[in-house]
Amino acid sequence: MLKSAGSTVWAQDEDSCVVYGMPQAVAKAGISTEDLPLDRIAERILVELKRS
Repeated sequence: MLKSAGSTVWAQDEDSCVVYGMPQAVAKAGISTEDLPLDRIAERILVELKRS
């Protein structure tokens, strides 16, 4: 529902996950806009906040 409403959806990438279950489900469903390593997610949030 979020994706269809135009929201940006990020998922943690497989390489930085201990267990890739939930992020993998998002990626396989084609819902994620971008798959990011855990240490870059905060940076992407800040970038999006600056845009708005």
